[in-house]
Amino acid sequence: MSKPTVYAVMKATIEIPVRSSMSEETFEQMYEAAKHEAEGILRNSLKDVRVVGPIEFSHAVVKEMK
Repeated sequence: MSKPTVYAVMKATIEIPVRSSMSEETFEQMYEAAKHEAEGILRNSLKDVRVVGPIEFSHAVVKEMK
């Protein structure tokens, strides 16, 4: 007889590097690209984590990599 499994459902704010930005991009273009690409990364890259609800995008930041 199998035993039931307990799953934790959580909300977290995480920062995901998605790609390099181009100097000619507008803020709106960077925002939309970051939102779209981050959702793809979440849904496809986290093999042990199942995304069960809508992904709520908070904001995008641009950082210079050194």
